[in-house]
Amino acid sequence: MKFLIIDDAAVDEIVSSRTLQSTEFEQGKTFAAILRGQVRSATLSATLSMITDADGIALFSPKVSKDSKFVVIDIEQARVFDSLNESEALFATQKLLRFIKKIWNGLSLTHSEKMISGTSKSVLFPFQYRPTPFRIVIEREPMTNRLEKRGVAGNFLLVYKAGYELGEAAKETAELTNFRKAFEALPRFRETVRKATDDSTAAVGVKELQVSFLDNPSDGNSSIFRGFDEWLPMLTSQQKSFIEAKIVGPHRIEGAAGTGKNSVPHVESGQRSEGEGKEQ
Repeated sequence: MKFLIIDDAAVDEIVSSRTLQSTEFEQGKTFAAILRGQVRSATLSATLSMITDADGIALFSPKVSKDSKFVVIDIEQARVFDSLNESEALFATQKLLRFIKKIWNGLSLTHSEKMISGTSKSVLFPFQYRPTPFRIVIEREPMTNRLEKRGVAGNFLLVYKAGYELGEAAKETAELTNFRKAFEALPRFRETVRKATDDSTAAVGVKELQVSFLDNPSDGNSSIFRGFDEWLPMLTSQQKSFIEAKIVGPHRIEGAAGTGKNSVPHVESGQRSEGEGKEQ
């Protein structure tokens, strides 16, 4: 794996998800394995999409668009996680993504988060109590001219160096080969997420809330001990239409007292509800 690219909404989810903050959770352990290049296909949550190609991985939210902000971690050049175990890799990444959110939102920094004066570089020291500091270096303006021409200048951050060695970040120049690969792959990654989202929506067929009204009095001849097959012939046409309707979204049954709302049975899958003003 040469790079990992994450959009801003995905960053928000990762830093707010309890299960992605510790390797004691299966999702956190999987995320750490992704960071260390040990896994190239996984499900971290119901909303995050993981897309891979020959060079890298994208972790995108359903909201990803051409106007989103992105952080690109150059795994090959930075070698961020080579000297870290899976727990340390996850901890450092969580610290890094929180730092990135601060950069994007112009928030105040801690003593372990530095903006290097007179440069477009930022440095993070994720581990506070170590005799030899571990640092992660960020380029805030990678490939500036090209991004300006595309109208997306300021939307990208590049993590390009990490490790225990000391050096002068102000004098360093980020290698952009893998950043270019991530940037060029971005439209394909976004299209993959869009298609997956469209397919998911089409499969579910979600619609607005439907409401079925019962307006005919019920004879009340029902019992909780009747089976579904025994109950079905005793239903009114309105009741039967409700329980036999194809489920394509929320569906509510309403009616005045005595119209038989409580006579509508549960189907075996539990997709219908009993009682006044209940939804599927």
